[in-house]
Amino acid sequence: MSVTLSAGSAPAPTLAAENADLRRRIDELERQNRALRTVDAERQPAPEPAAVALAATVPAEAPAPAVPGMVFSDPRFAEALAKIDWAKMGEVTHEMSPVLAELVAAMTKEGAELPMELAIKVQQLNSKLLEQVPALLAAKVPGFGANGSYTHPLVAANTLATTLQAAGQAMTPSQQQKLAGLVNAFSNEAQSIADSQHDLALDQLLAETEMKDRFFAEMGGALTPEQSKAIYPGGANGYDGQSLFDTGVTMRAHMQPIEASNAGEFARTVSQNLSQQLGLDEATAQQVRDIIARGAAADELWRDRAAPAETSQAHFLRSGRTKMALRHQVEWMRQIRQHVQLSPEQLQKLGKMSRVLVPLPR
Repeated sequence: MSVTLSAGSAPAPTLAAENADLRRRIDELERQNRALRTVDAERQPAPEPAAVALAATVPAEAPAPAVPGMVFSDPRFAEALAKIDWAKMGEVTHEMSPVLAELVAAMTKEGAELPMELAIKVQQLNSKLLEQVPALLAAKVPGFGANGSYTHPLVAANTLATTLQAAGQAMTPSQQQKLAGLVNAFSNEAQSIADSQHDLALDQLLAETEMKDRFFAEMGGALTPEQSKAIYPGGANGYDGQSLFDTGVTMRAHMQPIEASNAGEFARTVSQNLSQQLGLDEATAQQVRDIIARGAAADELWRDRAAPAETSQAHFLRSGRTKMALRHQVEWMRQIRQHVQLSPEQLQKLGKMSRVLVPLPR
């Protein structure tokens, strides 16, 4: 569930040696984040209050209760999700949100260097969220990778509830009731997407992302202005990874930015990589290159030159850029499947691709 970079409260580096030491610390923290299996999957949180069933009716006149634990539930995942420390999820998310916003803002400046203190702080907080990943994966909540499960409507709604509680902006009973209905509807859609057959793994990611975009939009519409400020301290989401309540969390985990001047240059870079991965001969590689060049020629992919944050060390891509590239990539991958003679093994490798290749116009 790599949410972004890293975290900590180290003093700002002033010497090259200190900078290198901080970089080593970030690398070590990132290595620890990837080692999910070393996390204690049996860690038990404090006793949880009874969860609100998705279809439950919450009396509108009752005062909003303190919500230290799971608020929304689903019989399919209830037992495993009850092992997640939702109060910690909310506390960490509340603390992390403004730090993320500050980090993104810092990287939007031309020639900006990565602010090491902020980067380490984000990574440390991200590590606390990762402690909950084993229970989340054990619940088998459908989603494209760990970040896909993390942004599942049921998980996002529970995290939202405890984040607002930590911010002193708890949801009202009527908001809980409305959100329960949204979670129920979108969870069923998420399950349908997961159960469907996909020749291309990225086709599932695209369907899931479009569904979650609608969920997050409706979720945001149920919040007060004060609550919105609490979970979106950076304001309107301009970059993927700026908010933890957005599909940018998943996009950021799967994006691979490729700087290029035009579709032809992009196609050459991508086809070379694909040729190596799939073991293509020269003639087949040329066919693939031609298909990619046509598929990546859409004006919308090249309209906006890459911003400083996108080409920076942190690679914060503009919100929507990766999703746009994903839509086009799924299409040109389908064209490759239909028009290029590939072996069963090559088709299987192509179908399992999970990286979104994003053109960054120079």
